[in-house]
Amino acid sequence: MGVFHEGEGKKRDSMVDLARIIAMFAIIISHCNIRTPFHGGWCPEMSWATVLIGFIENPVCFFFFFAGYFAKKTSSPIAWERPLQLLVSTCLWALIGFVVFHCLNSWMHYIETDQVLPWNSLSLYQVVGNFSSAVIPGHMDLWFMKVLIPIVLVSGLLVRLPAWSLIVVTAGCFGVAYGVDEETLQALPYFLQGKFLLGMAYFSSGVLARRYITLQTLSGVMSKIGVGYFAVMFIQSAVSPYVHWNAFEIPVLGGFLEILYFLSMAQVVKRYVPCHERLARYGVAVFFVYVTQEFFVIGAKVLFTAYPINKHLYTLVPFAILLLCLLLYEVAQRVLPTRIRKIVCLQS
Repeated sequence: MGVFHEGEGKKRDSMVDLARIIAMFAIIISHCNIRTPFHGGWCPEMSWATVLIGFIENPVCFFFFFAGYFAKKTSSPIAWERPLQLLVSTCLWALIGFVVFHCLNSWMHYIETDQVLPWNSLSLYQVVGNFSSAVIPGHMDLWFMKVLIPIVLVSGLLVRLPAWSLIVVTAGCFGVAYGVDEETLQALPYFLQGKFLLGMAYFSSGVLARRYITLQTLSGVMSKIGVGYFAVMFIQSAVSPYVHWNAFEIPVLGGFLEILYFLSMAQVVKRYVPCHERLARYGVAVFFVYVTQEFFVIGAKVLFTAYPINKHLYTLVPFAILLLCLLLYEVAQRVLPTRIRKIVCLQS
């Protein structure tokens, strides 16, 4: 989620930053789609926003891949400073989520029962959750951080591995994640379950890709094929509900097709949107957007449960949520002290 990126004082690649925003927008659309006030969700055939982002299966894979791609060699194979910062940020946002989601759930409970939802007793365990499971009661979307923290902990070791070792790690994680049945994986410790294995696979593949594909080369290739690739994948996405097949659903390959799709969309924005450079500067904001968007997603669900709107008009809600998150990010940049801002926004 922008946990690894080029520093503020270094030249950034606008294509990757734009792709970060687009991938985050895909997550917002996905969350709105499964948490609507309409019990049947959106109508995919009519929701052009869902078609636009390709009925993406796993947009988070983009962030794990580029976290690995931009991973830096640390002084020690096991580095504690960054994982500790991630852990502190996780605890902080879990606590914020505990309060915000209680208020939103209480609002929903009041709508349904005309009674106020009582507070649960507050403890650190209830806020952060069991670190051997995916659940964080304070903020469910922070499962991403529970996957990322141990990966970052060993990232210094991963960048030191020879290419053949990275291939083994990547292939092994993909193989277990897709080859072992879900029930067996769920019986394993959390850090060996599917989400962690896929996160590690994409992270290590990003580390490997950086050794052979420079950012300049990647940008050059995408500038040539990006618009065409976007057109082809958009068309296949648009017809996928009717033919019951989507290239993004192919195990392993589909994830990398998604990564290229986000990059191709970034090329379309660079070519046809005049203010794309201004949008690209929000590439550093994606973690903040990720942890705050769910507040607005659930808030929209509660609001439009109480005051229903047209089902297809709800397609505009993700755009409003992205805008609100970016505005909130701007406020955080202006009012928070530097040390707190680094924890809240996870900037490096």
